[in-house]
Amino acid sequence: MTEEHVKVLPKSPIGQAMAYSLPRWNKLSTYANDPLLNMDNNAVENAIRPIAIGS
Repeated sequence: MTEEHVKVLPKSPIGQAMAYSLPRWNKLSTYANDPLLNMDNNAVENAIRPIAIGS
């Protein structure tokens, strides 16, 4: 991403996304390095769905 970031316009949506992501990369990719962390939150979403839709 670092290499590609210099090739896009900073104000473009992808440029803004890269600018946001790059300084946060270590924290954003923590789940990939820690086998105890789950990559999805389906269990949480399923648990709160009744509250969110008012059932």
